[in-house]
Amino acid sequence: MKKRLSDSELLALVAQGNLDAKRMLDRRYYQYCIVLTKKFLENHPDYGYSFDDFLNAAMLGYCRARNKFDYENSDGFYPYFKIWAESELKNLIEEGNRFFLNENPKKFVSFDLTYKDPEEPISLSETFGNNDEAILSDIKTNEVLCLITDSSFGLTDDEISVCGYLILKRSNREIRESLSLTYSGYRNIIKSIKSKIGDHLSEIFK
Repeated sequence: MKKRLSDSELLALVAQGNLDAKRMLDRRYYQYCIVLTKKFLENHPDYGYSFDDFLNAAMLGYCRARNKFDYENSDGFYPYFKIWAESELKNLIEEGNRFFLNENPKKFVSFDLTYKDPEEPISLSETFGNNDEAILSDIKTNEVLCLITDSSFGLTDDEISVCGYLILKRSNREIRESLSLTYSGYRNIIKSIKSKIGDHLSEIFK
């Protein structure tokens, strides 16, 4: 029976330029992205985006995770991928919320253009954003992600996932439900994280 290569083995081969390994890893995580996207949309509005739009966002998160993951010094690619994928899904939700007129009418500016044919109007729209703040937030998020996946700290997969959800500003209840944790189990994980790496995580442990 053919042995199933682990994520770490595939990532090592990908780093060596093995295209077959990359295709295998991409197919594997495409399926993970489908499951993750379906679960995400059960609890979030779609703001008119299609399932494929969200799936593409999750795949973007996967590609970024694959490119940034330090497979030599970090363990557990899946939790790292999940953080990046859910971050991209959340970004799409936030974008939809900004452009959703009924939710944010004061932030919506519309410019109506018309071709010579009055029956063919074109509507262009923009919103006022805070790109500088978003860029700074992305930088901080990436720094923390690199930190929590550093194998020298010895965080477990659940501990990495909890940190990732905290970065995404999920509530304690949402985190417990997502990871099927009891209240005491969740508190024990938080205590363990703080003992291992708490001094470095002031951004998410207020």
